[in-house]
Amino acid sequence: MTILEQQGFFWWHDEPVHDDSLTPASYASGLLRIEDNGRSVVELDGYPPDPSDPMGKCIQGLLKVSNERILLSDLRWSGGEFRSNGISFTRFTAMNCLVGHDEAFPHGAQVPEFDSLEIPLDGFEEWLGLGTIKVTRADGKILAGYEKPSDLSYDYDGGTLTITFDVTVDKSGMLGVHRLLLKQSALLRLQLNGTFSLQDLHLQYGIMEDLIKLLTNSDYALAWPRVSSPSGLTCQWYHTRTKHKESASAPKYHDTITRFSELREQFGSIWSKWIALREEIGSGAYMYFGTRRGPELYMEHRFVSLIWGLETFHRSRNTIKKSNALDEKIGNCSTRLNHGSAA
Repeated sequence: MTILEQQGFFWWHDEPVHDDSLTPASYASGLLRIEDNGRSVVELDGYPPDPSDPMGKCIQGLLKVSNERILLSDLRWSGGEFRSNGISFTRFTAMNCLVGHDEAFPHGAQVPEFDSLEIPLDGFEEWLGLGTIKVTRADGKILAGYEKPSDLSYDYDGGTLTITFDVTVDKSGMLGVHRLLLKQSALLRLQLNGTFSLQDLHLQYGIMEDLIKLLTNSDYALAWPRVSSPSGLTCQWYHTRTKHKESASAPKYHDTITRFSELREQFGSIWSKWIALREEIGSGAYMYFGTRRGPELYMEHRFVSLIWGLETFHRSRNTIKKSNALDEKIGNCSTRLNHGSAA
């Protein structure tokens, strides 16, 4: 299943686009596909210069149907064929894809940096306790009432974390509304102190996803985020991430080990402490979450990863006293090895 698949025009990001043009003078037509694990693949009709050495380059594009601008970064050449009597093609994969800018991205070799990360909390409505839409039916009338929860804001060392609540209304019907869907939503936003690369934001996104996994006891993945820059550039961001063969179900109210209502006042401090704890225990956390976010693992592999994580956590919490006798033995062995090499 693909997230997006459209044809368009594509060109190297360091080629300038004039104000009166949609594309630079040199471009190639092609097909962009974004897979459900976030990996982007673009196949160009043609053979651009240096196709096998895209390191440090980006591809910018204009999509045909949606008229959206895209920017592909962290490129890898993934095949192609040169034909003297046919249509040549080149294929690239990208770790990151930005979608949705109204105008061409500023040309250059570097990807823009961003200071805001927005993550829709789709699928976590029951954990959040969203249930304030009241529906009544009487005298042939149906009334729906919605009381918006208060937005939340937490300051921490890296910036400000906010959670905003809203309701969306989907209508359908050519001659009139015959179908109406009301849905509550929540949006988590990290407003950061300073601008950061996509690589840094990927780390922030992963840390937040791991925290939500712990609090909900669910492996349900967070939705694709949006990023914004101080200049007003806002994009949907797709990035390659590991994905279970079978997607986890959204957490149900009776399955979660916490309720957001219990954490509402302390959620900011929990986020701050979680960032610090990740730094403290290091690979102890990485090993554990590697068993929950990656592809299917053999039971033995999962067990070993958990043991490694526990050992790392134990070492970080307990200072191991150095043994002088052991250091002396190691020194003697090194001396003998050096003398043997010299002989």
